[in-house]
Amino acid sequence: MPPTKAWETVELALPPIEESQASKAIKAFLLNANKNIDMTMSDSTDDLPSGCPEWVFEISDSNSSSNDDDEQQDSIELLRRGVAHELAKGEIADLESPSTEDDQGLSIERESTQRHELNLYQNFRAVLNDLCYRPNNVEGWVKLSECIGFKAEDICDRIVRIQDPYESSEFCLTDKSKREQPAMITLDQLKQAQGEEFQVSQTNWKPFIGNDLLIYMKYSWSNLSSLEAFAKELGSSISSVDSTMDEGSNTEEGQDNSDYLCWKEIQSKFEEGKYVEWANSWAGMYITALRTMRLKALLVARYLAKKNKRDSRASMHPSEVCEDVGTALYSEIMASTVYGYPIHPMLGFEKRRIAERCNFYFQEAVELSTSTDYTQKCQTVSHELHFMIGKCYEKIASTLKEEKYPLVTSQEGDQSSRLYEKTMHDAIVHYSKASTEAQAAEKASGGGPDKSCLGGSSHGAIEYLYRLHASRFKVLLSSITRAREECELAELEAFRITSVKWFDESNESSSSSLGIRGKTWDVFADCVDGKFLS
Repeated sequence: MPPTKAWETVELALPPIEESQASKAIKAFLLNANKNIDMTMSDSTDDLPSGCPEWVFEISDSNSSSNDDDEQQDSIELLRRGVAHELAKGEIADLESPSTEDDQGLSIERESTQRHELNLYQNFRAVLNDLCYRPNNVEGWVKLSECIGFKAEDICDRIVRIQDPYESSEFCLTDKSKREQPAMITLDQLKQAQGEEFQVSQTNWKPFIGNDLLIYMKYSWSNLSSLEAFAKELGSSISSVDSTMDEGSNTEEGQDNSDYLCWKEIQSKFEEGKYVEWANSWAGMYITALRTMRLKALLVARYLAKKNKRDSRASMHPSEVCEDVGTALYSEIMASTVYGYPIHPMLGFEKRRIAERCNFYFQEAVELSTSTDYTQKCQTVSHELHFMIGKCYEKIASTLKEEKYPLVTSQEGDQSSRLYEKTMHDAIVHYSKASTEAQAAEKASGGGPDKSCLGGSSHGAIEYLYRLHASRFKVLLSSITRAREECELAELEAFRITSVKWFDESNESSSSSLGIRGKTWDVFADCVDGKFLS
């Protein structure tokens, strides 16, 4: 029997009970639909996420639910706690699990997705019920995030992307590749312009609507009837506000009215027969709402894991949780798309802010992995973390290309170099470190892929090496496309970045006697060697 149905059966068999204050507080935090708190873009790296009730983690398990001393009530409460804990142990539903129910004539793929969404909700309910009794369970919060995250990615994979995340122009040149004008603004001016552009993009955009995020987990997006029911319930929850608005309405009511207008705009697409557009509009909100809940759960897990110093009962190392947080955030910039409504391309300001946060958590994972403050075994793999740190730096660098070049050519250690150069230098360093460590691990494991890897790159050292030299190659091509006035400075900068690491050291030996074009050619040949001989 699925976990939620089993729990509902137990609930029907037992006398009703008032929900505990701790349970209410946990659900209020997780399901809060406050759109003024953007956890993805926040600069805060505090251990406890905003709005999370710290007091629920200070009470003992025995006091977290019922204050009734009656013996019968205590026995019933113990039964509830035991059932909740056992149901929460169940495996998270697999997308490819076989169907035992009528598929209602749906395609195999859509039926599988719908079933997976329903099963994930059942898993979610079971784990959340257990956490309301055992809020200090780190693994429980991580598992809750997985239930939510898998549903978000199911939906994300099934809507049409608004842009290709892989820019072919980064790997090839055409007659239109050359820039006509050089970069003319300072770093501060660039950041200011990007910030203003971001603020404009937020006008009339909503991450989600409604007052309770549970509805986005409760209803399946992949089923038309379910999505219609979702829209109807969501509209009912906010439509009453529209009829009571007056001049004295407060900010929260104004927000609800704005939500209702957005709801009517999306629903009009259904009425006009634009069913795909209607479904995709709701998909954007589903993804953002689910990712918001996922991040909340992971940040709670990080807070609890970091508290478990010298705790022999703790089984999950905080380094592992930090890696999970970084991975979850990185998934939000992979397609360079902002979900919510309307879905639109991600701008440089937002991409950099999220990538910087990802980088923070991956760096923290590296630091914690060698900490002596924790007794449990750390399962994080160093080269996977360095690979992801390199990817974060490269994402950050991609938003900084429009800074103008310094008038004086920078030498090694000179602070006049562009931030782009410094950031790409860090990316190359970490890619190189990941590649070196992965090759050593594969050699130690007998020459094949490192068996200690539990996630991350599926191709191990080969993928790291390819990424390293592909990134060097992209830097070279980017420099060649610069305007004529800045081309020499761009090529000198590119050489400083790409010469940090060579695939074949013999290619470096001839570079000192050549001009910048000769040096660029040597690096180009070395990149090709690295990509095709690895």
